[in-house]
Amino acid sequence: MAFLWEVGLGCDHPIGLSILSNRLCIRTGEVEDFPSGFRAGIPVKRSIQSFYGLTYGHSLVDPQPVVPIPVFSEANHPLIKSLAQQSDQELISLFQRYPETGQYFVALFCRYTPMLYPVVQRTAQSPVRADYLFALVWRHLFNELSALDLAKLQAGTNFQAWLLNKTAAQMNQIDLPALEDIHYDMKAASPPFWCYLDRALDEMPPDMRLIVVMAQTFNWSETRIAAYLQAEGETLSPAGVKQRLEQGYELLEKHLPEDIRLIYLAGNAKR
Repeated sequence: MAFLWEVGLGCDHPIGLSILSNRLCIRTGEVEDFPSGFRAGIPVKRSIQSFYGLTYGHSLVDPQPVVPIPVFSEANHPLIKSLAQQSDQELISLFQRYPETGQYFVALFCRYTPMLYPVVQRTAQSPVRADYLFALVWRHLFNELSALDLAKLQAGTNFQAWLLNKTAAQMNQIDLPALEDIHYDMKAASPPFWCYLDRALDEMPPDMRLIVVMAQTFNWSETRIAAYLQAEGETLSPAGVKQRLEQGYELLEKHLPEDIRLIYLAGNAKR
């Protein structure tokens, strides 16, 4: 079963959003690894209008989505609008060439959300499950895009078909948790922001990451965290925990790409 992981960073910090990571399991509180591995699925195709006015000629499965396609405010950010005329190939190449920059992935996400969200939503049974599954799909695409070479795709397969195939395969693999076990809020943490925040967490020292997650996911006090660490053989006072938390928040924000901070944390995206 695919587990849900959540870290909620306090609103008194610039990263005052609920986010996902694969560090601690909400339901058990145990440190585990997120399940990986995907099995092939059957491609799902449809025809739908993109944010940028492009029509993709795939056969229709269901012409009417059950729920509206979400509107993501980052699509109106000046950095993303400036990329509207870039081709898919150009955005993919820039994403691969400049991994320290996030705007190219965000632009692809905004461009293809209208095509992929109805496909995901059709199998999810509820808006909450659809949002969570949609975020998991884009987390997988984020990793897959790093090595994608459009020139090596099978004859007759373009980028849109590749996205649909990968989305179908991912949906086929994921076993969603029960509705009551899903706490993901897509309005608070857009899928691209989750991807880069998850990467930033990976780059933090493990001990600092653990302290941040214990404080923000489980709302543990500095005293309780210090007691836990002391039981594990670490000598850290509550004051020391507080200091490490502040360092952790600063380091987490530092590891985010500068343009991701501008898009998601500076309040510049307009609805």
